[in-house]
Amino acid sequence: MNRTKRPIVLCVCLAMTLLLSGCRNAPTEESKTPSVGEVLLPSPGPSLPPFASKGMRIALCTSPDTVDDQGRNAKCYDGVLSFLLSRGNMDSVVPLQETSGDPALAPQALRDLAPSYDVMVLIGSAFSQIGSLAKEYPDKYFILVDAPLTNESGEAILLDNVCSLEFAEQECGFLAGMTAAMETTTGRVAVITENPSPAATRYYYGFRSGVAYANGNLNTSAEIIDHPAYGGVDGSGTALGGNYTNGSDITAYALGRSLLDEGCDILFVAAGASGVGAVNAVKGTPGARIIGAETDQFLNGVNGMENVVLTSVIKDFAGCVIQRLQSVADGNFESGSYILQTADNATAYVSADDRQQLRLETLRALADAYPLMQNGTIVPMAGPAE
Repeated sequence: MNRTKRPIVLCVCLAMTLLLSGCRNAPTEESKTPSVGEVLLPSPGPSLPPFASKGMRIALCTSPDTVDDQGRNAKCYDGVLSFLLSRGNMDSVVPLQETSGDPALAPQALRDLAPSYDVMVLIGSAFSQIGSLAKEYPDKYFILVDAPLTNESGEAILLDNVCSLEFAEQECGFLAGMTAAMETTTGRVAVITENPSPAATRYYYGFRSGVAYANGNLNTSAEIIDHPAYGGVDGSGTALGGNYTNGSDITAYALGRSLLDEGCDILFVAAGASGVGAVNAVKGTPGARIIGAETDQFLNGVNGMENVVLTSVIKDFAGCVIQRLQSVADGNFESGSYILQTADNATAYVSADDRQQLRLETLRALADAYPLMQNGTIVPMAGPAE
């Protein structure tokens, strides 16, 4: 059986009527809106699936980018491939790309394809509203990565055959804030995110916590700069701190230039694909540096004979995918909503000598702070109310 196939671009108007057989009772749905950092408790897992010993048919679903994005999607794909290798390649994976990136459309594009797979690994918020599809196919397993499971109104729900995995972005932000405060020479630093969202808010307030921690404990005096022309608002119209690209690399470049003109010399860029614009702005400014987000961004920082990436704060996408696929194969799949943290070794920073350019003093400070987050001594802010 082939391990991989070429990515398939899905059409959002599929119209095949499918007959379901051998399904267990439909899972129940419970609406609940968790507070920041709260974990929805899982419901009991199913018994060993019949396909576990015969080979699992896995779909890796991305939207709108492909598995070749050199970021989150690629890391999840690496995780699936590692899982396949660990089981002697008895399983198979097919990358599926949905191109709209629209949460109202992306799940519908998978409807007629779901019967062809045993497990669907879905990456990002475009698949948050996968609930109706999961209820339609209760004998399939759905692993939602880096996004919550919600209904069409954005309320958190639970389903017996869905496991949703989010990350504590405030911890990544804290590590980036500490780093920025200790490495800046101008004393001015900033955060760039993509769109106003709960994840962006956690990044921003975590970054503020990291800067405050360094200023209060490590003899730094860094200032965080928010550019008023690039601010955002939440659903209620409340102004949010930070700087937003709105998904445009052109906007990210202009934003980056504006922040650099304001005296910032370090930018924490957690803006997805649009972050390329900010990186390019930094590459044109001598002495300016980037802290990358989500995956190791070091190669993206190459600028002639130099590199503009100080380090990256990362999420262990590959590890969480391997773990959840293994749980399906072992028959102990646990549905529910999980927030992965430093305590799970799921959020971290790049410290390898050839992938970062931090001063020894900064590396030591990060190494001291990391276990304090793991044991709960340091709890970064995740929002304005904390």
